[in-house]
Amino acid sequence: MERDIKIATEAGERNLATMQLVRNWCAHARIKKFGGTGLIEQATGLPIGNHGLECDHATAGGMFTWDFREAALDFYDRNCADCKKRKGVGIPNLLSLVKERDDQRAAEAQRASFEQARHAEAHDARKLVRSRLREGLGPLACAMVDHIDEFDEQRDQESHTRFGSPGLLRTGLKSLDLKDDALLAAWRARVIQRADVVGAEIRTTFDHLDISWLADLVHLSVLPEGPMRALHLAQEKGIVVIIEPQLKGLRLDGAAFLSGGTPIIGLTLRNDRLDNFWYTLLHELAHVYLHYLTGLAAGFFDEELEGEKTDDLEIEADQFASSALIPPEAWRLSPARISRSAGPIEGFANQLGIHPAIVFGRVRRERNNYSIFSDRVGFGVVRKQLSST
Repeated sequence: MERDIKIATEAGERNLATMQLVRNWCAHARIKKFGGTGLIEQATGLPIGNHGLECDHATAGGMFTWDFREAALDFYDRNCADCKKRKGVGIPNLLSLVKERDDQRAAEAQRASFEQARHAEAHDARKLVRSRLREGLGPLACAMVDHIDEFDEQRDQESHTRFGSPGLLRTGLKSLDLKDDALLAAWRARVIQRADVVGAEIRTTFDHLDISWLADLVHLSVLPEGPMRALHLAQEKGIVVIIEPQLKGLRLDGAAFLSGGTPIIGLTLRNDRLDNFWYTLLHELAHVYLHYLTGLAAGFFDEELEGEKTDDLEIEADQFASSALIPPEAWRLSPARISRSAGPIEGFANQLGIHPAIVFGRVRRERNNYSIFSDRVGFGVVRKQLSST
């Protein structure tokens, strides 16, 4: 009750001050109230409730609002700004409220312009990285980068439909703040400790412009020992991949960051499924290549949460992973998207030369039905194979 009284009283005080500005603005203006008088208004004598303005010279109507400032500004814009019959009374008047409103709008426009320029600069930086990646690539690798270019230029629903929803094989990712999460810091320290040992054996210098090998990586998924082979291939390219179980209290799928100039990928295998392994690995590789100059030093720590992602870099990594695993045009035209039986889905996977679990996982995700094809996504396979890495 006390809170309600306080809110109503403050509103009445604001209205009283605005009414004085209106009266000083023009002798023709009349303040009207809509509705009855409440107990708080009776007790305080303050103008509480919905108020509006009238004037015999007004060419347009107005409105009644609880905050009289809104009604006064609306009436000014509709009727007073160019009125030749105004009869001024004194100062300060309504112009002080108009100036305050206009200054606020100008500040908001300036902030919006700054944000637009910042986004444009970030977009140009991403585009430059992708243009460098495209040099010397084969058709498949170039197509992957082209799909990301197109999505980056057209961030609309049509692009989402064409490329598939973000996070096709896992729900929305969130970039976590390392400084605010002691568990995450401990997990990262453990990954770095183990990566230093592995990194000492690497003789290959990482080339952040070479993604031509990713097509070969995806095709390893058809092999029984595909996950292990994938880790070895990444290491041959100068990238250390560490399997480190998450600590209790985290919901972490994977991470990508730099340590001593070497790209490090950490995977928790929290979801021990083949489809999740391949998607998570490609998502983190996307961070390594696409964001090598725009965030990898600080790191990306991807937690599985409900809802769509809004972060540009996370969406970009999702689109890269999706395109690398299943070319968008092939998926759009494939009957596997709507098939209720396993045959067409497995046939589509065979055509692409990828493990069927990847396609079954995408079907489950797009249909938001995880009760179907549960025996086709490779439960319990990855952790057993990689437990010693």
